[in-house]
Amino acid sequence: MLEAAQDAASGQQLKETLTDSLAREFGVRNVTFFFGQSYADMFADPSPFLIGISDATLREYQQQWFDKDVFTLPRARRLLSQHGFAALDDLGELPAPHRSYVEALLQRGGIGPGSALHLRFADGEAIVGMFDELRTWSTDDAVAMRLLARHLRAGCRHLAISDADSDADNAVSDVRAALSPRQREVAELVGAGLTNAAIAERLNITEMTVKKYVSRIFAATGMTNRSMLAAAMQHRRR
Repeated sequence: MLEAAQDAASGQQLKETLTDSLAREFGVRNVTFFFGQSYADMFADPSPFLIGISDATLREYQQQWFDKDVFTLPRARRLLSQHGFAALDDLGELPAPHRSYVEALLQRGGIGPGSALHLRFADGEAIVGMFDELRTWSTDDAVAMRLLARHLRAGCRHLAISDADSDADNAVSDVRAALSPRQREVAELVGAGLTNAAIAERLNITEMTVKKYVSRIFAATGMTNRSMLAAAMQHRRR
């Protein structure tokens, strides 16, 4: 796996090589690669790279669960930042919303317990999720994954996932072509992190009107939540 990763000429190539290798070498049926400018942004990646995960499961995750992913928890972030690898069993008792994510999305879908690698690239951070109901992680596995994460991190720092957001680029470009000037203005303000109430005050319109604009923007771009739209609009500004 390390040899394959070292041969990668770009972050995009590394992303595909790594997910394929994890599925093959560790026998994991479902592997995901989410990328963002920051740790929090990773989970709102509008176009992650997937092996095994269905489009329907991805849509449900993006619409309902991305902010309740167990690896968004502070303890998970500490473990991943420190060791580069963490498994669901490492997180202890889960808050109710995150426990619901495990039960309603993972267990119901037969995806199995989760584990993750955390990598830092020149232009952001990535979380590589591994899910398989038939795969359990032993102590030896965890040691191997932490060692793998350490070496991968050393090689990732100079690589950029420059092509990973191309779909987001296209979606945001479509906003300018497909939406009215007012809707484009609302999209920019959503991307800047403003609430519906703040946008309504800024544009001197009702909050209900803002909600209608936001719904139309989602329909035009294919995005399903504000975090995805914000991440895409921030990408456009880079």
